[in-house]
Amino acid sequence: MFKGTRVTLRTVLASLAEGDAISDILVAFPTLTDDDVRAAIAFAAASATEDLPAPRASGF
Repeated sequence: MFKGTRVTLRTVLASLAEGDAISDILVAFPTLTDDDVRAAIAFAAASATEDLPAPRASGF
């Protein structure tokens, strides 16, 4: 959950995945801030990067 809210990261990411704009999320969850939603996006991006396999060394 985001500090001071009852909104979970999963809820925000699901809304984004469904195509909701940040402004839509802020209307639906007025306890969130723009920075909260951007933090969710940054967290998801960082998590995705950690899950990527290491690049293979080139054969040159």
